[in-house]
Amino acid sequence: MGKLVWVVVSICVLMVFALALGLGLGLGLQSDEPDVDQDYFLSVRDEERIDCYPDDEGKSIEACEGRGCFWKEPVEDLAPQCFHPPTHGYDLVSIPEDTELGWSASLELRERPERYQRDVINLKLDVEMQTTNRMRFKFSDADNDRFEVPIPVASSSSKASNPAYNVQYGTDPTFGLKITRTSTGTVVFDSRLPGFTFDDQFSQISTRFPTANIYFGEHL
Repeated sequence: MGKLVWVVVSICVLMVFALALGLGLGLGLQSDEPDVDQDYFLSVRDEERIDCYPDDEGKSIEACEGRGCFWKEPVEDLAPQCFHPPTHGYDLVSIPEDTELGWSASLELRERPERYQRDVINLKLDVEMQTTNRMRFKFSDADNDRFEVPIPVASSSSKASNPAYNVQYGTDPTFGLKITRTSTGTVVFDSRLPGFTFDDQFSQISTRFPTANIYFGEHL
């Protein structure tokens, strides 16, 4: 009888210990880290939604979520229903390196569902301060040579000593460029937004502008 009681008590103690351990592990898995995607989904304004489904056909909640994107009815009719979460984009791989005309950086695509099955994983960014009033940035495939339209592009043999623009970068929540006027601090280009896409035959980069009075030129 004594052995039976001891066995029963031992089993009960083991069960209680296992339950406590399970609860402890469960509580340990809970994180105090904020859910960036969820917070963005709840608070994003219509004008900051970046279209994740610009295709003419096939748009649906299922197709949108299949790309790892959010679906939410907008307040304004022109805002997209399907839009990128803030974590869609590229990460900075290492500290940018100085070059003769500016600096360069290596970027890597964050893990996400492919949009067109031809995502470029590794990018190279070159920033050139060519003259006082002209700067240039270029994203290119770091692993493969790609065709580029053979048009003349302005360049320079030396870095501008007193550029009118200041180029910075941000990495939270993904990589983006911020270009400001040196004299006033006015932001003229800010791509620190989700949805930066660099695919074979499709590229998308989003930016904030300081005013609605914008003129877009075209190099012909």
